[in-house]
Amino acid sequence: MKNVKNTLSALALMSMGALNTVSADTVSAGGIEWDTTDNNGNAGMSAQVSYQQWFTTGAYGYDALNDVFVINEDSNNGVTPGQGVLTGLGVFTVFSNGRSNTIPSFCADGFFSCELTFEFGGLVPQPNGTFDFSSGWLNVYFDNTVSLTNNVVTNPTDIFGAGADEDSYERFSSTQNGDLWASFDFDFFDFIPDDPADPFRAGFASAGLNVVGGIPEVVEAINFGDDLFDFFFTSETQINNQNYSQTATASITSVSSPATIGLMGLALFAVGGLSRKRK
Repeated sequence: MKNVKNTLSALALMSMGALNTVSADTVSAGGIEWDTTDNNGNAGMSAQVSYQQWFTTGAYGYDALNDVFVINEDSNNGVTPGQGVLTGLGVFTVFSNGRSNTIPSFCADGFFSCELTFEFGGLVPQPNGTFDFSSGWLNVYFDNTVSLTNNVVTNPTDIFGAGADEDSYERFSSTQNGDLWASFDFDFFDFIPDDPADPFRAGFASAGLNVVGGIPEVVEAINFGDDLFDFFFTSETQINNQNYSQTATASITSVSSPATIGLMGLALFAVGGLSRKRK
């Protein structure tokens, strides 16, 4: 059963760098190549993403072929942070060992031959500053073109990276026009606001993700958490006065049982320290 108690703190997740993450073998699945990491004897993976997020009251679309929700015109309109549901879209920028879509490339066919994008939604804010993640979803798409820019010279990661603008959310069609690479649901979603008086404007989020669908060879390759969730997702973002984040970044790291046991110990230690400081 992939489930752990909601006790992982931001401090513990940030401590993941203390784990042994030596590069190991190369895995290829669904058009993407990545170098595995050795997490205390267990092969895993890590990645970085850039994205834009917002709150929306619009209804999601539905992809009946893949049985997943998608972003459409009704769900890409930003509203006051804390209303509606948290939604976002973005692009993978780096896999472990420095692989990007350039050189060294995470595209199996080489330099600028693909995009790996993602969208998420269904995270409902609660009055106490937390989120109901029971209907949360995250989809990853593989595209063997650079449709985000339609320009092989411009790096598609710039759409959500340092070159992002307030209109990146309008690229929802380009982020989901490829093949569904993998789909995930949320095992947990923690949020620590920067300002408790305005909790949903900015903060640090951490989540556990379970792979639930996608290309069969991809699902097999990234189904890391046999007894736990498959990935840690940690992010930090800020939503501007136009109700969209201009850019945000996140880290995604696979979970292996020994590594997770160590992280749980760090989490409990960190939570205890935070509790003492608040007294």
